[in-house]
Amino acid sequence: MKKDFTSPVKGLLITALAVVSIFTLTGGIGTTCVAWNAANLGPFAVMVPYAPFYKSMVVVNILVGLALFIITYAFVRSEKWAYNAALITLFIGGGSGLVKMYMSQTIRGGTAPTNVRVYFTLAALVIFLIVRLPFIWNRIDLAKKPEGESSYVIPTGVAFLVGGISQLAITLFAMPSHIVEGVNYVNYLAPQFYAISGILMAVGAGLLLTVKLKLNLDARIASVVKSIYNVFVSSKEAKEFK
Repeated sequence: MKKDFTSPVKGLLITALAVVSIFTLTGGIGTTCVAWNAANLGPFAVMVPYAPFYKSMVVVNILVGLALFIITYAFVRSEKWAYNAALITLFIGGGSGLVKMYMSQTIRGGTAPTNVRVYFTLAALVIFLIVRLPFIWNRIDLAKKPEGESSYVIPTGVAFLVGGISQLAITLFAMPSHIVEGVNYVNYLAPQFYAISGILMAVGAGLLLTVKLKLNLDARIASVVKSIYNVFVSSKEAKEFK
């Protein structure tokens, strides 16, 4: 009998997707300063003629980041379409990142922090392709519903926690290429990055804590949603009766 690798493999895929989605989304947000305000950023003014390109990259990164968040949730819920959707989205994110790296290297002689995001994206893509190898693929069922509430919560909590920790590293990777004439331009967005990181880590740690405390979080959330739905339906039926 073949050993079932579904749980560890799915946990790995969920974590990889979550980290890439966070890096991609924050990368898109972080590029707004250059895309719309390069003229006021000293040496970065050389990028003004290429503003339309960088603006389009902001849009692409934000859309890809949001798509990856949705796909990550789909993985948690064992949706059949999640794997192929993840592959396609990672290809788009990685491809656009490579193009942006080339343009940044050509224009300003540096690629940070885009290169870090691209490396994470390519690493996730490699993981997804490795999973497709027959000796792994034939031993997993990504559409298989998790057994027990903790099967949902653990990979989700780990994904948020790792994503938050990874987010903190963005300022460290970006700082060397964003200190110009003694001015650290990373500081403009650092508070937002720290806030996002703190929220992600708090959510991740909180989810893992619910497992430790044996709180059936999935069932509790479902119960609350069902209660709200029942109240809404009852209210609607009462109005129609009148």
